[in-house]
Amino acid sequence: MIQSLITPFLRKLPWLVPPEIQTHFINNKKTSPFRMHSTLSHRKFDIVLNYYAENPALVAQYITHLKNLKTFKNIDLHIIVYTKNPRTNKTLLKEILKVNNIIELPNIGREGATYLHHIIENYDTVADHTIFTQAAMAGTTITGLLGWFIDRLENQFNSSVGYMPLVSNNMISNYNCGFHQSGHYPRLTEMWGILEQTICPPGGQAVSKDTSEYCELI
Repeated sequence: MIQSLITPFLRKLPWLVPPEIQTHFINNKKTSPFRMHSTLSHRKFDIVLNYYAENPALVAQYITHLKNLKTFKNIDLHIIVYTKNPRTNKTLLKEILKVNNIIELPNIGREGATYLHHIIENYDTVADHTIFTQAAMAGTTITGLLGWFIDRLENQFNSSVGYMPLVSNNMISNYNCGFHQSGHYPRLTEMWGILEQTICPPGGQAVSKDTSEYCELI
């Protein structure tokens, strides 16, 4: 799945489990035989932010918007901010953002490298669910989160979710077969077709007229 560089996604790690449950969602109670059950985390939800030099006030607003979602009202969120900026005042940033941890990493790789670092370093203590996101997020404004973002986390999320891309679905359309103003995404079209049981022909739309005009020919 292609992810926008400024959009987050929610991930529950798919530990090694029997093939019969390797479906769209991974059972919350299954774990890898290589993990020690005594070390498993009891945290329900982590938020991991990749930070460099974004406006701390705006990042704090984003975090507040997330905390205010009804999904998290009764959950003790654990928020970790990874910064790749050696000039970051970690003490001050932690105070402004009101997060649990500020961790400095070498400025190598982009947000994907940060997320991978978190997964590897916390393999035995990772939360049940984790939101991985950049500090600057396209789904938020000064007044709150955008509607589609709220819908994903309040209406579509539940404990069985294994993976949820938190990105607006206007990237895919049945009418343009993968073409978007930001580029061409043929693989997204193929995956969309599998999920929706629709087909986009390689050459684009097969018909250009309303289907009612063809009914007389049948």
